Amino acid sequence: MQTQVQTQVQIQAVAQVPPPLRLLSLDDGDVRGGTLEILQALRNETGFEPYETFDMICGTGSGGIVALLHGALKIPIDECCKIFHKMPLQMFDSESFKQSSGRGTVVEKTALLERFFKNTIRDKCGDENLLLDKKTGSPRVFVVSTSGDITSGEAWLFRNYDDVYAGGTYGVKVWEAARATSAVPGIYDGIAIDDSRYVAGCIGGNSNPAHIMWMATKRISVWRNRPVGCIVSVGCGVPPTIPANVKTQKEDLARRHAEFARDCKRVHEELDGGGVGPEEKGIYFRFNVPVGSTAQQYLGSQSTVSLMKSLAEKLPRGRNAAPASPRREVI
Repeated sequence: MQTQVQTQVQIQAVAQVPPPLRLLSLDDGDVRGGTLEILQALRNETGFEPYETFDMICGTGSGGIVALLHGALKIPIDECCKIFHKMPLQMFDSESFKQSSGRGTVVEKTALLERFFKNTIRDKCGDENLLLDKKTGSPRVFVVSTSGDITSGEAWLFRNYDDVYAGGTYGVKVWEAARATSAVPGIYDGIAIDDSRYVAGCIGGNSNPAHIMWMATKRISVWRNRPVGCIVSVGCGVPPTIPANVKTQKEDLARRHAEFARDCKRVHEELDGGGVGPEEKGIYFRFNVPVGSTAQQYLGSQSTVSLMKSLAEKLPRGRNAAPASPRREVI
């Protein structure tokens, strides 16, 4: 028979085992087309804000902006929705891109977006030059940009944690990270930070950063012995393909956006097909509102409701708590 001391030691040992990692990745695109509603639905299902339950949140472009506002600055998801609906129209409206051209317009749009970022951060946090560093605490957050030029640039991560093994920067201003991840050439200017220039992460084929997130977790030493409980990837739908015979610069940019959407699908298919490793089956969840459907329709479908409930079972009630159920669902 076990003694009371042995039982107590076993209980303490179990209590010291950290819970599995929960990872959240947000695609580039018009997040008002589904991303924010999906995160609200997840919050409603668990009773906790996503930043309270995920250990890492990452994003590219507008998904990166959500990661910064919600994950790093801990602005509630409902408030993030209000912020995005106040954001300058050209951040999302492709028609406004096509109706304007010229260097002066790009400069004006860039200045307008940069001022919006600074004002939002100042209004919510008191300092428009707040740094993206350890002071923003858990969860770990990064956004994806592209370092260098359009053709030869590499993925560059702006993080609130240090990682000496991968290309990235720790401790930049939050608004700088927001500018870098969303600076699509021809629409917004890139941004120079410490003698380097950065443009949008989608340029490097990283509109869906889930695969980058998966590799990033492997480089965090304190996580090396922690299993992964779930990888959640949230998309923004797929824009229509632009005809190949259209030659204008603006529509060429739009065509590249369609290519970025295909990159999102490629990463999803790699992870869904076992790219996370055979031992990790049943931990990958992908939410993406289909073209022609609304977020409300998508979230109301039986398959999405079931997927959301399966995910909620894997999420803790607070980041350091155990999941609602240890049972694994094979999706």
